[in-house]
This record gives sequence, C-alpha cells and structure tokens, in this order.
Amino acid sequence: ETLHDGGNPFVAPGGRGREGGRDSGDTVEGDDGGDKRRISMVGKVEVVARSRMKRQLREAVAWCSNEFGMVVADHFYEAVSHSLELLETFPFIGQVEPLLEDEPILYRSLVVHPLYKLIYYVEEPMLYAVALWDTRRDPGMMRQEIGDDEGEIEG
Repeated sequence: ETLHDGGNPFVAPGGRGREGGRDSGDTVEGDDGGDKRRISMVGKVEVVARSRMKRQLREAVAWCSNEFGMVVADHFYEAVSHSLELLETFPFIGQVEPLLEDEPILYRSLVVHPLYKLIYYVEEPMLYAVALWDTRRDPGMMRQEIGDDEGEIEG
C-alpha cells in the first residue's frame, strides 16, 4: 500500500518566516466578527492519514474495482493521493466543512471525486486526514462519525 501518510521534511527552508505579507502566527477575525482563527503561511505540512480514512479508501477502491474494474479504481486512488499531495503544500485549500462548523476542531473538506470528499484538519505542522466521506451518505451522520475522532490513532 502506497497511501501517502507523511515521512518527508515539510518545514519550509528558513522556518516560519514572513510570506504573503502575514506573519505565520497572525490571526484574522472571522467574517462574522467572532472568534479569531490562526492562519499560516508556512510552506508545507506533514500529512497523516488516520486509520478510518485509510479503511474508507481501501473500501472505496475495492468497490470501484468490483463495479468498474482496476483501471478506474487506480484512477480513483491516484486522485485521492494527488489531493493529499496538494494538501501538503496548500493545507487551507479545502473549505471549512459546513456540517462540522460547531465542532471544537476546525474541519475542512476537499472534493476528491464527484462522490467523495476528504475531511481533514490542520494542527501545524501536521494535517490529519480523518475521513473519506461518501457524499451519497446521510449528511447528518457526518457529525456523529467524525465528531468522535478525538484520540483515534493512525495505523
């Protein structure tokens, strides 16, 4: 299995310097004038794929292989892998996940296929990919399943 789950040095040369006119520790006020959320302009993060996400990817690839063949399954796997690689450099490319906005962790999502989105959160210098969500599922289940992610060990 070649699922990308880290292992490379992802701190930008020179550490956390200024990029794009903001200091890496800057905060910005939310659009609603509410809480401040930390933003970062650090070069790269290390991606850690949690066990749930790895399991869901294996299940999705197996289903795809059974339904459409190995070529399509390989394309799907490569699309997810490519998305994880993009997140290494652009960890905030995904939108804040609307179904999980009230959770204590700021979850984001990135559409990796018309039927799947990757759910993740960033705690620099790490990015945790916690789920590969099938968008055909009941959206109400997302909070129940992902909200209990605390303490899940990668494996």
